[in-house]
Amino acid sequence: MFAPEREAINQAMAQRTVENSGVGSQHYQQVGTLVAQVENKLRGELKQLSTSESIAARKFLKSVRYEARFSVNADISGLAFK
Repeated sequence: MFAPEREAINQAMAQRTVENSGVGSQHYQQVGTLVAQVENKLRGELKQLSTSESIAARKFLKSVRYEARFSVNADISGLAFK
């Protein structure tokens, strides 16, 4: 049911660039719009979901919107991971 929006969100996140990411960017607005569409569909399906499923879905959508706030790091090759 949510496959079109999920695919669009996945694609938007994959195409994010340093120049087009972070709060105020077109990317952020696009992801926000897509998340809102999923939230609207989710509201229409609340009777079909358990309380825990509904809470988990809303938390996940909140985390997607939150992730879209941040810029993409241009170059992480110089970082050392231990």
